Formats: sequence, C-alpha cells, structure tokens
Amino acid sequence: MSGLSPVPTTGERTVSPRQTTVYELTATGPGGATKPSTTVEVNTTVQSSLSASPTDVRYRRIGDKVIEQGNTTLNWSSSNSDAASLVPVGSVDSTAPGL
Repeated sequence: MSGLSPVPTTGERTVSPRQTTVYELTATGPGGATKPSTTVEVNTTVQSSLSASPTDVRYRRIGDKVIEQGNTTLNWSSSNSDAASLVPVGSVDSTAPGL
C-alpha cells in the first residue's frame, strides 16, 4: 500500500492524513495483479469563534481611585487549528474555551 508498505493481505490500518491523500493497494498473486485505490478528502479550513458575555461593562474612576470595574467572560473555540492567539492576552489553548 503506497506509503504504508508492506501490509498483510487482509487487515486495516488507521491513518491521520493532514492533506487530501490517495491510497493505492497493489495485490499480486498467481492470477495477476489489482490496484484498487481510495481518496481521503481532508478539510483543512480553519474555523473559529469568539464571544464576550456581557459585551458591555462599566468602568468608573475618580482620580486614582477605581469606583466601579466590571468583568466580561471571553469564550472561544477553533477547529483545524494548531495554535491560537488572543490579542492582547497572547497565546491560548486552541481547544479549550474560556478566560
């Protein structure tokens, strides 16, 4: 099997291609040879989302004293990504939401 040889005459193999890949099996014997193939399509499109809750927060300062400072929670997710960065926070886990 292309890229996986040799393989037994019967079996299975788990593969994790990072791009669309054509696999071809060559089987030979006394009656000749066959070359069936299959294509594994890989969707490499990166998708992501980012949201804040609440989207409006209050901040009030008088002189050097902060009177009111609200909070917000950021939630994100991504798929088909190897890394994620949240400006101005920096690098974040691309598979786990929250901050």
